[in-house]
Amino acid sequence: MLPEFREGCSLYFEGIDACLRRLEHDYFDRLTTRRHPHAIPGQAKAPIEETMEALNDVVKAGKAMYLGASSMFAWQFAEMQSMADYRGWHRFISMQNHYNLVYREEERDDPLLPLYRCRHHALVASGQRNSGRYLQPEL
Repeated sequence: MLPEFREGCSLYFEGIDACLRRLEHDYFDRLTTRRHPHAIPGQAKAPIEETMEALNDVVKAGKAMYLGASSMFAWQFAEMQSMADYRGWHRFISMQNHYNLVYREEERDDPLLPLYRCRHHALVASGQRNSGRYLQPEL
């Protein structure tokens, strides 16, 4: 692991510990990470291997039971899962995409759905109420 990444990991763990203290919990049932910046122009350089190692360390330390992903490209999700498989690390059990009762494009166009089915991943809804557009007005 690179020295500069090790420093970032300690900040990551400090943030997790602070969040658990605020919530008065010992661990997360599922820790979900968002959009990995790897290979996206203009984003920070964060190698997938180091990110997955850090997430694996979170589970090994007992701070999370499972890992989830959110809002990432299909190739990123597949590459991160492959890295976890290759290294024998904990894998993602779920993906949270923009998906709800009104917006169901994921069912038709998402290249990840066959992967979810094949590998038994959960698809977690996001924006379940479509940003409040379909709530009843308060009386």
